[in-house]
Parts: sequence; C-alpha cells; structure tokens
Amino acid sequence: LEVAWDRLMDEIVYNTGVFIVNLERWASRHTTESIEGYVAQHNACDGKLWSGGDQVPMLLSFFVPFLRGAPRDWGVFGPEWNLDEMRCGRKLRPERFKYARVLHWAGGHKPWNAAGCYREIWLPYLRNFSKPFPSGRGLARTSRR
Repeated sequence: LEVAWDRLMDEIVYNTGVFIVNLERWASRHTTESIEGYVAQHNACDGKLWSGGDQVPMLLSFFVPFLRGAPRDWGVFGPEWNLDEMRCGRKLRPERFKYARVLHWAGGHKPWNAAGCYREIWLPYLRNFSKPFPSGRGLARTSRR
C-alpha cells in the first residue's frame, strides 16, 4: 500500500461520518470494491495499517486515483454541516451549536446508548425528530430497509 501520506495529510478531505454520495458514480468507480481491497490489506497485517474505522479506506479509495492523475472526486462541506466535536471528553464550544446543521456524534459513546455522552444535548433532537412528518410518519417509527 504505497500512498503519498504527506500529500494526503495536506489535503482538505471529507469526513466519513457525514457525506453525500452520487450512487451512480460510486458504482461506476467500483468504490465498494476499492474500499474492500484496502480493508483486506489492513486485515492481512492484523489491522496495523491504520486506526479509526472507515475513515482511512474511504479516503484512500478517492485519494489514490487522484494521485494517479484522476480528477479530484470529492468535495468538502463547511464545518456547520459536520460539527464533529461531539466526542466524549472533548470540551464543547456552545457558540458552535448556533450555526451547526449536523451534529456528528463521534466515538463509541453515542448519546443513544446507555453509557452515552452528552445525552442532554441529544434528547431535544430526538424529541423533535420523533414528531410525525406531514406524511404522518416520524423517524422514530420509520422502518429501516
């Protein structure tokens, strides 16, 4: 797995916690297969290539073709669309919530779990999204497919 890590570290990249995908382009680029290939390499060396879950293989699946001359095939949202400081133990900055559009609950202590952090911040959002939509269905009652 040869990658120009210095270029990757200098690049402004997306966060896999909050992203939008063009499904036709995803399929035409064989992105799933690319990600699975990186994960297989990672697993073949006992998971020692990276830490952090899906972030690295997702970035590599777009960044390596870019290094090989393909056009940049990702965009980056402004910070209001991914307030990613919602990690247990981080000092929250309340002024950032004023402009936040998406709260990214990073890490293992999600507020909807029993041992979750920042439940007092999350519960009003749960209540809001549990209300019925004009269709009469709320998120809390919508089945996943």
